[in-house]
Amino acid sequence: MDNDFLNRDEEQELRELVSRYEAMLKDENTAFFDVDEFEAIIDYFIDFNLLQKARQTLQIANEQHPNATVFILKRAQLFAVQNNKQKALDILSEIESIEPANSDVVITKANIYSQLREYEKSIEEFKKAAEMNNDDREDIYINIAFEYENLGNYKKAIEYLKKALKINPSNESVLYELSFCFEVMERYHESITFFTAYLNNNPYSHIAWFNLGIAYSSVELYEKAIDAYDFVIAIDEEFSSAYFNKANALAGIEKYREAIEVYEETFSYEEPEALTYYYIGECYEKMAEFTIAIDQYIKAIKLNDLLIDAWLGIGSCYLLMGQYKKAEQTVRSAIERDKENPESWYMLGDIYSEDQAYEKAAASYDRVIELSPFHDDIWADLADCYGDMKQYDDAIKTIYSAFDNVEKDAALLYRLAAYEYLAGNQKTGLSLLQEALLFDHTQSEILFVVAPELREVSDIQFLMIQYKSK
Repeated sequence: MDNDFLNRDEEQELRELVSRYEAMLKDENTAFFDVDEFEAIIDYFIDFNLLQKARQTLQIANEQHPNATVFILKRAQLFAVQNNKQKALDILSEIESIEPANSDVVITKANIYSQLREYEKSIEEFKKAAEMNNDDREDIYINIAFEYENLGNYKKAIEYLKKALKINPSNESVLYELSFCFEVMERYHESITFFTAYLNNNPYSHIAWFNLGIAYSSVELYEKAIDAYDFVIAIDEEFSSAYFNKANALAGIEKYREAIEVYEETFSYEEPEALTYYYIGECYEKMAEFTIAIDQYIKAIKLNDLLIDAWLGIGSCYLLMGQYKKAEQTVRSAIERDKENPESWYMLGDIYSEDQAYEKAAASYDRVIELSPFHDDIWADLADCYGDMKQYDDAIKTIYSAFDNVEKDAALLYRLAAYEYLAGNQKTGLSLLQEALLFDHTQSEILFVVAPELREVSDIQFLMIQYKSK
Protein backbone atom coordinates (compact mmCIF):
# COMPACT_ATOMS: atom_id res chain seq x y z
CA MET A 1 0.00 0.00 0.00
CA ASP A 2 2.86 2.35 0.85
CA ASN A 3 4.35 1.77 -2.61
CA ASP A 4 1.05 2.72 -4.22
CA PHE A 5 0.94 5.98 -2.28
CA LEU A 6 4.59 6.63 -3.14
CA ASN A 7 3.87 6.16 -6.85
CA ARG A 8 0.93 8.53 -6.68
CA ASP A 9 3.07 11.09 -4.85
CA GLU A 10 5.74 10.82 -7.52
CA GLU A 11 3.17 11.24 -10.29
CA GLN A 12 1.79 14.32 -8.56
CA GLU A 13 5.29 15.77 -8.17
CA LEU A 14 6.00 15.15 -11.88
CA ARG A 15 2.75 16.86 -12.92
CA GLU A 16 3.58 19.84 -10.69
CA LEU A 17 7.10 19.99 -12.18
CA VAL A 18 5.77 19.98 -15.76
CA SER A 19 3.14 22.60 -14.82
CA ARG A 20 5.82 24.82 -13.31
CA TYR A 21 7.96 24.42 -16.45
CA GLU A 22 5.06 25.20 -18.81
CA ALA A 23 4.09 28.22 -16.70
CA MET A 24 7.66 29.50 -17.19
CA LEU A 25 7.27 29.17 -20.97
CA LYS A 26 3.87 30.83 -20.95
CA ASP A 27 5.10 33.81 -18.91
CA GLU A 28 8.29 33.98 -20.99
CA ASN A 29 10.33 33.92 -17.80
CA THR A 30 13.61 32.14 -17.16
CA ALA A 31 13.64 29.70 -14.27
CA PHE A 32 16.34 27.25 -13.24
CA PHE A 33 15.75 23.51 -13.41
CA ASP A 34 18.42 21.02 -12.45
CA VAL A 35 19.56 18.19 -14.73
CA ASP A 36 17.29 15.56 -13.16
CA GLU A 37 14.27 17.84 -13.46
CA PHE A 38 14.90 18.55 -17.14
CA GLU A 39 15.43 14.83 -17.76
CA ALA A 40 12.08 14.05 -16.11
CA ILE A 41 10.28 16.73 -18.13
CA ILE A 42 11.76 15.52 -21.44
CA ASP A 43 10.83 11.91 -20.63
CA TYR A 44 7.31 13.06 -19.81
CA PHE A 45 6.92 14.73 -23.20
CA ILE A 46 8.42 11.73 -25.03
CA ASP A 47 6.10 9.31 -23.20
CA PHE A 48 3.08 11.34 -24.32
CA ASN A 49 4.50 11.73 -27.85
CA LEU A 50 4.75 15.51 -27.44
CA LEU A 51 7.93 15.56 -29.49
CA GLN A 52 7.95 19.25 -30.38
CA LYS A 53 7.79 20.14 -26.68
CA ALA A 54 10.48 17.54 -25.94
CA ARG A 55 12.80 19.14 -28.55
CA GLN A 56 12.13 22.63 -27.18
CA THR A 57 12.85 21.50 -23.61
CA LEU A 58 16.03 19.76 -24.72
CA GLN A 59 17.27 23.01 -26.25
CA ILE A 60 16.58 24.95 -23.04
CA ALA A 61 18.20 22.18 -20.96
CA ASN A 62 21.34 22.34 -23.10
CA GLU A 63 21.50 26.12 -22.61
CA GLN A 64 21.30 25.78 -18.83
CA HIS A 65 23.54 22.69 -18.59
CA PRO A 66 25.88 22.71 -21.62
CA ASN A 67 28.20 20.03 -20.19
CA ALA A 68 25.55 17.47 -19.23
CA THR A 69 25.99 14.46 -21.52
CA VAL A 70 22.61 13.11 -20.45
CA PHE A 71 20.98 15.58 -22.83
CA ILE A 72 23.02 14.23 -25.72
CA LEU A 73 21.50 10.87 -24.79
CA LYS A 74 18.03 12.42 -24.79
CA ARG A 75 18.71 13.86 -28.23
CA ALA A 76 19.56 10.38 -29.47
CA GLN A 77 16.36 9.02 -27.94
CA LEU A 78 14.37 11.71 -29.73
CA PHE A 79 15.92 10.73 -33.07
CA ALA A 80 15.05 7.10 -32.33
CA VAL A 81 11.42 7.97 -31.52
CA GLN A 82 11.24 9.87 -34.82
CA ASN A 83 12.47 6.76 -36.70
CA ASN A 84 15.85 8.30 -37.46
CA LYS A 85 17.57 5.40 -35.75
CA GLN A 86 20.87 5.55 -37.59
CA LYS A 87 21.32 9.19 -36.50
CA ALA A 88 20.51 8.08 -32.95
CA LEU A 89 23.15 5.33 -33.10
CA ASP A 90 25.76 7.77 -34.41
CA ILE A 91 25.11 10.12 -31.49
CA LEU A 92 25.25 7.24 -29.00
CA SER A 93 28.59 6.10 -30.40
CA GLU A 94 29.93 9.62 -29.83
CA ILE A 95 28.79 9.58 -26.20
CA GLU A 96 30.21 6.10 -25.72
CA SER A 97 33.62 7.30 -26.87
CA ILE A 98 33.48 9.99 -24.16
CA GLU A 99 31.86 7.85 -21.43
CA PRO A 100 32.58 4.19 -22.23
CA ALA A 101 31.18 3.06 -18.87
CA ASN A 102 27.79 4.77 -19.33
CA SER A 103 25.35 1.85 -19.23
CA ASP A 104 22.39 4.07 -20.16
CA VAL A 105 24.04 4.72 -23.53
CA VAL A 106 24.63 1.02 -24.12
CA ILE A 107 21.06 0.11 -23.10
CA THR A 108 19.66 2.77 -25.44
CA LYS A 109 21.76 1.34 -28.27
CA ALA A 110 20.46 -2.14 -27.46
CA ASN A 111 16.87 -0.93 -27.61
CA ILE A 112 17.42 0.75 -30.97
CA TYR A 113 19.02 -2.37 -32.43
CA SER A 114 15.99 -4.30 -31.21
CA GLN A 115 13.66 -1.86 -32.98
CA LEU A 116 15.74 -2.38 -36.12
CA ARG A 117 15.30 -6.16 -35.63
CA GLU A 118 19.05 -6.58 -35.34
CA TYR A 119 18.56 -8.84 -32.35
CA GLU A 120 22.12 -10.25 -32.19
CA LYS A 121 23.55 -6.72 -31.93
CA SER A 122 20.91 -5.86 -29.33
CA ILE A 123 21.94 -8.86 -27.23
CA GLU A 124 25.59 -7.88 -27.55
CA GLU A 125 24.87 -4.38 -26.22
CA PHE A 126 22.66 -5.63 -23.38
CA LYS A 127 25.40 -8.05 -22.32
CA LYS A 128 27.88 -5.15 -22.24
CA ALA A 129 25.42 -3.21 -20.09
CA ALA A 130 25.04 -6.15 -17.70
CA GLU A 131 28.79 -6.18 -17.11
CA MET A 132 28.85 -2.50 -16.11
CA ASN A 133 25.52 -2.13 -14.30
CA ASN A 134 24.56 -4.07 -11.19
CA ASP A 135 21.51 -1.99 -10.29
CA ASP A 136 19.56 -2.73 -13.49
CA ARG A 137 20.90 -6.22 -14.16
CA GLU A 138 17.53 -7.89 -13.53
CA ASP A 139 15.83 -5.80 -16.24
CA ILE A 140 18.81 -6.22 -18.56
CA TYR A 141 18.64 -10.02 -18.28
CA ILE A 142 14.91 -9.89 -19.01
CA ASN A 143 15.57 -7.78 -22.11
CA ILE A 144 18.23 -10.25 -23.28
CA ALA A 145 15.68 -13.04 -22.84
CA PHE A 146 13.17 -11.13 -24.99
CA GLU A 147 15.78 -10.66 -27.73
CA TYR A 148 16.50 -14.40 -27.72
CA GLU A 149 12.77 -15.00 -28.01
CA ASN A 150 12.73 -12.70 -31.03
CA LEU A 151 15.40 -14.97 -32.52
CA GLY A 152 13.35 -18.06 -31.66
CA ASN A 153 16.08 -19.24 -29.28
CA TYR A 154 13.88 -20.09 -26.31
CA LYS A 155 16.56 -22.21 -24.64
CA LYS A 156 18.80 -19.14 -24.21
CA ALA A 157 15.77 -17.06 -23.24
CA ILE A 158 15.09 -19.49 -20.38
CA GLU A 159 18.73 -19.24 -19.31
CA TYR A 160 18.52 -15.44 -18.92
CA LEU A 161 15.07 -15.47 -17.37
CA LYS A 162 16.46 -17.80 -14.70
CA LYS A 163 19.30 -15.33 -14.13
CA ALA A 164 16.77 -12.53 -13.65
CA LEU A 165 14.73 -14.69 -11.28
CA LYS A 166 17.84 -15.43 -9.22
CA ILE A 167 18.20 -11.70 -8.61
CA ASN A 168 14.50 -11.24 -7.81
CA PRO A 169 12.74 -14.55 -7.05
CA SER A 170 9.37 -12.81 -6.68
CA ASN A 171 9.26 -11.35 -10.21
CA GLU A 172 5.89 -12.63 -11.41
CA SER A 173 6.32 -11.50 -15.02
CA VAL A 174 9.47 -13.63 -15.27
CA LEU A 175 7.58 -16.65 -13.94
CA TYR A 176 4.92 -16.19 -16.61
CA GLU A 177 7.56 -15.75 -19.31
CA LEU A 178 9.38 -18.91 -18.24
CA SER A 179 6.11 -20.85 -18.44
CA PHE A 180 5.53 -19.43 -21.93
CA CYS A 181 9.01 -20.47 -23.12
CA PHE A 182 8.65 -24.00 -21.74
CA GLU A 183 5.28 -24.25 -23.47
CA VAL A 184 6.54 -23.00 -26.84
CA MET A 185 9.32 -25.59 -26.72
CA GLU A 186 6.87 -28.25 -25.50
CA ARG A 187 9.23 -28.95 -22.60
CA TYR A 188 6.40 -29.61 -20.21
CA HIS A 189 8.21 -32.04 -17.94
CA GLU A 190 11.09 -29.59 -17.57
CA SER A 191 8.51 -26.94 -16.66
CA ILE A 192 7.08 -29.26 -14.00
CA THR A 193 10.55 -29.89 -12.58
CA PHE A 194 11.41 -26.19 -12.56
CA PHE A 195 8.23 -24.92 -10.90
CA THR A 196 8.22 -27.78 -8.38
CA ALA A 197 11.75 -26.85 -7.33
CA TYR A 198 10.84 -23.17 -7.25
CA LEU A 199 7.85 -23.88 -5.00
CA ASN A 200 10.05 -25.73 -2.53
CA ASN A 201 11.60 -22.35 -1.74
CA ASN A 202 8.54 -20.17 -2.50
CA PRO A 203 5.51 -22.24 -1.43
CA TYR A 204 3.12 -19.28 -1.38
CA SER A 205 3.71 -18.16 -4.97
CA HIS A 206 0.29 -18.49 -6.55
CA ILE A 207 1.79 -17.67 -9.96
CA ALA A 208 4.19 -20.62 -9.70
CA TRP A 209 1.35 -22.95 -8.66
CA PHE A 210 -0.69 -21.65 -11.60
CA ASN A 211 2.11 -22.30 -14.08
CA LEU A 212 2.69 -25.74 -12.56
CA GLY A 213 -0.99 -26.47 -13.17
CA ILE A 214 -0.63 -25.43 -16.82
CA ALA A 215 2.36 -27.76 -17.23
CA TYR A 216 0.51 -30.70 -15.65
CA SER A 217 -2.52 -30.08 -17.87
CA SER A 218 -0.28 -30.01 -20.94
CA VAL A 219 0.78 -33.62 -20.27
CA GLU A 220 -2.79 -34.60 -19.28
CA LEU A 221 -1.95 -35.09 -15.59
CA TYR A 222 -5.25 -33.46 -14.80
CA GLU A 223 -5.58 -34.58 -11.17
CA LYS A 224 -2.21 -33.03 -10.34
CA ALA A 225 -3.19 -29.91 -12.29
CA ILE A 226 -6.38 -29.63 -10.22
CA ASP A 227 -4.32 -29.89 -7.00
CA ALA A 228 -2.04 -27.09 -8.26
CA TYR A 229 -4.99 -24.85 -9.11
CA ASP A 230 -6.50 -25.54 -5.68
CA PHE A 231 -3.30 -24.18 -4.11
CA VAL A 232 -3.64 -21.06 -6.28
CA ILE A 233 -7.20 -20.53 -5.07
CA ALA A 234 -6.19 -21.15 -1.44
CA ILE A 235 -3.55 -18.41 -1.72
CA ASP A 236 -5.63 -16.01 -3.83
CA GLU A 237 -9.32 -16.90 -3.98
CA GLU A 238 -10.03 -14.14 -6.50
CA PHE A 239 -7.63 -15.50 -9.14
CA SER A 240 -10.31 -16.20 -11.74
CA SER A 241 -7.98 -17.85 -14.27
CA ALA A 242 -7.26 -20.60 -11.74
CA TYR A 243 -10.96 -21.47 -11.59
CA PHE A 244 -11.18 -21.47 -15.37
CA ASN A 245 -8.14 -23.73 -15.79
CA LYS A 246 -9.29 -26.01 -12.99
CA ALA A 247 -12.62 -26.41 -14.76
CA ASN A 248 -10.78 -27.29 -17.99
CA ALA A 249 -8.83 -29.96 -16.10
CA LEU A 250 -12.02 -31.38 -14.58
CA ALA A 251 -13.53 -31.58 -18.06
CA GLY A 252 -10.35 -33.35 -19.16
CA ILE A 253 -11.14 -36.21 -16.76
CA GLU A 254 -14.82 -36.12 -17.79
CA LYS A 255 -16.06 -34.66 -14.49
CA TYR A 256 -18.36 -32.40 -16.45
CA ARG A 257 -20.80 -31.54 -13.66
CA GLU A 258 -17.98 -30.41 -11.36
CA ALA A 259 -16.36 -28.55 -14.22
CA ILE A 260 -19.55 -26.57 -14.82
CA GLU A 261 -19.71 -25.54 -11.16
CA VAL A 262 -16.12 -24.30 -11.27
CA TYR A 263 -16.61 -22.46 -14.58
CA GLU A 264 -19.55 -20.67 -12.97
CA GLU A 265 -17.39 -19.68 -10.00
CA THR A 266 -15.36 -17.46 -12.33
CA PHE A 267 -18.42 -15.21 -12.61
CA SER A 268 -17.94 -14.22 -8.95
CA TYR A 269 -14.57 -12.69 -9.74
CA GLU A 270 -14.87 -11.36 -13.31
CA GLU A 271 -17.49 -10.44 -15.87
CA PRO A 272 -18.89 -13.48 -17.72
CA GLU A 273 -16.99 -14.23 -20.91
CA ALA A 274 -18.22 -15.86 -24.08
CA LEU A 275 -15.54 -18.55 -23.94
CA THR A 276 -16.62 -19.62 -20.46
CA TYR A 277 -20.23 -20.06 -21.56
CA TYR A 278 -18.93 -21.99 -24.58
CA TYR A 279 -17.03 -24.45 -22.39
CA ILE A 280 -20.03 -24.84 -20.09
CA GLY A 281 -22.11 -25.63 -23.17
CA GLU A 282 -19.52 -28.16 -24.29
CA CYS A 283 -19.74 -29.92 -20.90
CA TYR A 284 -23.53 -30.19 -21.17
CA GLU A 285 -23.15 -31.46 -24.74
CA LYS A 286 -20.72 -34.17 -23.56
CA MET A 287 -23.36 -35.22 -21.02
CA ALA A 288 -25.96 -35.36 -23.85
CA GLU A 289 -27.99 -32.57 -22.21
CA PHE A 290 -28.36 -30.89 -25.56
CA THR A 291 -31.10 -28.35 -24.79
CA ILE A 292 -29.15 -26.88 -21.86
CA ALA A 293 -25.97 -26.96 -23.95
CA ILE A 294 -27.68 -24.94 -26.68
CA ASP A 295 -28.78 -22.36 -24.09
CA GLN A 296 -25.17 -21.94 -22.94
CA TYR A 297 -23.87 -21.65 -26.50
CA ILE A 298 -26.50 -18.95 -27.15
CA LYS A 299 -25.24 -17.04 -24.09
CA ALA A 300 -21.74 -17.21 -25.56
CA ILE A 301 -22.95 -15.88 -28.90
CA LYS A 302 -24.80 -12.99 -27.23
CA LEU A 303 -21.46 -11.89 -25.78
CA ASN A 304 -19.45 -12.62 -28.93
CA ASP A 305 -21.38 -13.10 -32.15
CA LEU A 306 -18.15 -14.09 -33.94
CA LEU A 307 -17.33 -17.03 -31.68
CA ILE A 308 -17.65 -19.64 -34.43
CA ASP A 309 -17.13 -22.57 -32.07
CA ALA A 310 -20.32 -21.62 -30.22
CA TRP A 311 -22.32 -21.65 -33.47
CA LEU A 312 -20.81 -25.03 -34.31
CA GLY A 313 -21.64 -26.24 -30.80
CA ILE A 314 -25.31 -25.49 -31.43
CA GLY A 315 -25.08 -27.18 -34.82
CA SER A 316 -23.47 -30.23 -33.23
CA CYS A 317 -26.27 -30.50 -30.65
CA TYR A 318 -28.99 -30.29 -33.31
CA LEU A 319 -27.11 -32.86 -35.39
CA LEU A 320 -26.95 -35.26 -32.44
CA MET A 321 -30.65 -34.66 -31.81
CA GLY A 322 -31.39 -35.57 -35.44
CA GLN A 323 -32.74 -32.08 -36.19
CA TYR A 324 -30.84 -31.70 -39.44
CA LYS A 325 -32.61 -28.59 -40.75
CA LYS A 326 -31.89 -26.61 -37.57
CA ALA A 327 -28.33 -27.91 -37.56
CA GLU A 328 -27.86 -26.78 -41.17
CA GLN A 329 -29.30 -23.31 -40.47
CA THR A 330 -27.01 -22.83 -37.48
CA VAL A 331 -23.88 -23.89 -39.32
CA ARG A 332 -24.88 -21.65 -42.24
CA SER A 333 -24.93 -18.78 -39.72
CA ALA A 334 -21.37 -19.69 -38.74
CA ILE A 335 -20.31 -19.71 -42.40
CA GLU A 336 -21.88 -16.28 -42.97
CA ARG A 337 -19.57 -14.94 -40.26
CA ASP A 338 -16.45 -16.73 -41.48
CA LYS A 339 -16.57 -18.25 -44.94
CA GLU A 340 -12.99 -19.51 -44.69
CA ASN A 341 -13.40 -21.67 -41.59
CA PRO A 342 -12.93 -25.32 -42.65
CA GLU A 343 -14.55 -26.67 -39.47
CA SER A 344 -17.86 -25.03 -40.39
CA TRP A 345 -17.86 -26.57 -43.86
CA TYR A 346 -16.84 -29.91 -42.36
CA MET A 347 -19.79 -29.93 -39.98
CA LEU A 348 -22.13 -28.88 -42.78
CA GLY A 349 -20.90 -31.88 -44.75
CA ASP A 350 -21.49 -34.15 -41.76
CA ILE A 351 -25.05 -32.83 -41.41
CA TYR A 352 -25.81 -33.49 -45.08
CA SER A 353 -24.19 -36.93 -44.85
CA GLU A 354 -26.28 -37.91 -41.82
CA ASP A 355 -29.36 -36.64 -43.65
CA GLN A 356 -28.29 -38.75 -46.68
CA ALA A 357 -27.97 -35.65 -48.87
CA TYR A 358 -24.70 -37.02 -50.20
CA GLU A 359 -24.20 -34.67 -53.14
CA LYS A 360 -24.45 -31.65 -50.85
CA ALA A 361 -22.18 -33.40 -48.36
CA ALA A 362 -19.57 -34.02 -51.05
CA ALA A 363 -19.67 -30.35 -52.10
CA SER A 364 -19.12 -29.27 -48.48
CA TYR A 365 -16.27 -31.72 -48.00
CA ASP A 366 -14.69 -30.46 -51.23
CA ARG A 367 -14.79 -26.95 -49.76
CA VAL A 368 -12.95 -28.21 -46.66
CA ILE A 369 -10.24 -29.65 -48.90
CA GLU A 370 -9.92 -26.33 -50.75
CA LEU A 371 -9.40 -24.55 -47.43
CA SER A 372 -7.38 -27.21 -45.60
CA PRO A 373 -6.14 -30.12 -47.74
CA PHE A 374 -4.09 -31.50 -44.84
CA HIS A 375 -7.10 -31.75 -42.52
CA ASP A 376 -7.30 -35.08 -40.70
CA ASP A 377 -10.02 -37.47 -41.90
CA ILE A 378 -11.55 -35.22 -44.57
CA TRP A 379 -10.31 -37.36 -47.48
CA ALA A 380 -11.73 -40.53 -45.94
CA ASP A 381 -15.07 -38.82 -45.28
CA LEU A 382 -15.30 -37.52 -48.86
CA ALA A 383 -14.44 -40.97 -50.24
CA ASP A 384 -17.14 -42.53 -48.04
CA CYS A 385 -19.61 -39.95 -49.29
CA TYR A 386 -18.95 -41.07 -52.87
CA GLY A 387 -19.11 -44.67 -51.67
CA ASP A 388 -22.57 -44.06 -50.17
CA MET A 389 -23.65 -42.83 -53.62
CA LYS A 390 -21.99 -45.93 -55.16
CA GLN A 391 -19.72 -43.63 -57.15
CA TYR A 392 -16.76 -45.89 -56.52
CA ASP A 393 -14.51 -44.40 -59.21
CA ASP A 394 -14.86 -40.98 -57.58
CA ALA A 395 -14.10 -42.53 -54.19
CA ILE A 396 -10.94 -44.12 -55.61
CA LYS A 397 -9.82 -40.84 -57.23
CA THR A 398 -10.37 -39.06 -53.93
CA ILE A 399 -8.10 -41.45 -52.04
CA TYR A 400 -5.34 -41.20 -54.65
CA SER A 401 -5.61 -37.41 -54.38
CA ALA A 402 -5.31 -37.80 -50.61
CA PHE A 403 -1.94 -39.51 -51.04
CA ASP A 404 -0.67 -36.32 -52.70
CA ASN A 405 -1.56 -34.32 -49.60
CA VAL A 406 -1.37 -36.58 -46.54
CA GLU A 407 0.62 -39.62 -45.52
CA LYS A 408 -0.76 -43.06 -46.27
CA ASP A 409 -2.58 -44.54 -43.32
CA ALA A 410 -4.67 -47.62 -42.60
CA ALA A 411 -7.96 -45.73 -42.86
CA LEU A 412 -7.23 -44.72 -46.45
CA LEU A 413 -5.63 -48.00 -47.55
CA TYR A 414 -8.53 -50.19 -46.38
CA ARG A 415 -10.98 -47.80 -48.03
CA LEU A 416 -9.05 -47.91 -51.29
CA ALA A 417 -9.07 -51.71 -51.22
CA ALA A 418 -12.82 -51.75 -50.55
CA TYR A 419 -13.74 -49.29 -53.27
CA GLU A 420 -11.49 -50.94 -55.88
CA TYR A 421 -13.15 -54.26 -55.13
CA LEU A 422 -16.66 -52.76 -55.23
CA ALA A 423 -15.81 -51.02 -58.52
CA GLY A 424 -15.22 -54.46 -60.05
CA ASN A 425 -11.43 -54.36 -59.77
CA GLN A 426 -11.26 -57.44 -57.52
CA LYS A 427 -7.63 -58.28 -58.22
CA THR A 428 -6.49 -54.72 -57.46
CA GLY A 429 -8.72 -54.65 -54.39
CA LEU A 430 -7.20 -57.87 -53.00
CA SER A 431 -3.67 -56.61 -53.70
CA LEU A 432 -4.42 -53.36 -51.87
CA LEU A 433 -5.97 -55.30 -49.00
CA GLN A 434 -2.71 -57.23 -48.64
CA GLU A 435 -0.83 -53.91 -48.56
CA ALA A 436 -3.21 -52.57 -45.90
CA LEU A 437 -2.86 -55.72 -43.77
CA LEU A 438 0.91 -55.46 -43.96
CA PHE A 439 0.67 -51.78 -43.05
CA ASP A 440 -1.52 -52.38 -39.97
CA HIS A 441 -3.55 -55.58 -39.66
CA THR A 442 -5.06 -54.44 -36.32
CA GLN A 443 -7.33 -51.99 -38.15
CA SER A 444 -8.72 -54.47 -40.66
CA GLU A 445 -12.31 -53.91 -39.43
CA ILE A 446 -12.25 -50.59 -41.30
CA LEU A 447 -12.80 -52.60 -44.49
CA PHE A 448 -16.12 -53.94 -43.22
CA VAL A 449 -17.24 -50.64 -41.73
CA VAL A 450 -16.89 -49.17 -45.22
CA ALA A 451 -18.29 -52.17 -47.08
CA PRO A 452 -20.08 -54.72 -44.80
CA GLU A 453 -20.95 -56.88 -47.84
CA LEU A 454 -17.28 -57.77 -48.29
CA ARG A 455 -17.33 -59.80 -45.09
CA GLU A 456 -18.86 -62.69 -47.06
CA VAL A 457 -16.24 -62.72 -49.83
CA SER A 458 -14.19 -65.91 -49.49
CA ASP A 459 -10.95 -64.45 -50.90
CA ILE A 460 -11.12 -61.61 -48.39
CA GLN A 461 -11.88 -64.00 -45.54
CA PHE A 462 -8.87 -66.11 -46.55
CA LEU A 463 -6.54 -63.09 -46.49
CA MET A 464 -7.88 -61.96 -43.13
CA ILE A 465 -7.34 -65.39 -41.59
CA GLN A 466 -3.79 -65.50 -42.94
CA TYR A 467 -2.82 -62.21 -41.28
CA LYS A 468 -4.64 -62.91 -38.02
CA SER A 469 -2.64 -66.13 -37.65
CA LYS A 470 0.70 -64.28 -38.04
